[in-house]
Amino acid sequence: MLHRWGLQRVGYLILSELGSLNALLAQGIYLLEPFFTTTQTQERLRALCALMEDESSRHDFLNLLKEQGELMP
Repeated sequence: MLHRWGLQRVGYLILSELGSLNALLAQGIYLLEPFFTTTQTQERLRALCALMEDESSRHDFLNLLKEQGELMP
C-alpha cells in the first residue's frame, strides 16, 4: 500500500525516526478509528497501530523495506 501511494519513504521516516513517539501516534490513531466507517479501513489502522507500538515488528518491517529496495530512488 505504501508503494501504491508513493509513501514508502515517508512511512520509513516516521517509523524509524519517531522512536517512542510512535506509541503516542498509535494511540491517536486508535482514538480516530471510530470515524472510519469501513471495517477494512479499521483493520488496516489497527494493524498499523500494532506495528507502531511493537518495536520488534517495527524494526522487522523497516528491514523488509530496505531489503526490497523500496527506499531506492
